[in-house]
Amino acid sequence: MNGSRLQQIREALGLSQDELADIVRVSARLVNAWEHGERPIPAVVERMVTRFVAHGLANFAPN
Repeated sequence: MNGSRLQQIREALGLSQDELADIVRVSARLVNAWEHGERPIPAVVERMVTRFVAHGLANFAPN
């Protein structure tokens, strides 16, 4: 997954960078860096995002 794809998925899920950051427990600044190709997206985050799409985001939202 590249940064552009991550951004497309995030936007399709109706999430801001801040909201995605809260869900995956990183800073919004790091999400921005991933989306702009400045930092690699960790495999664990790729798997989480894939599961959001497959199983619905509500199952993963923080309490």
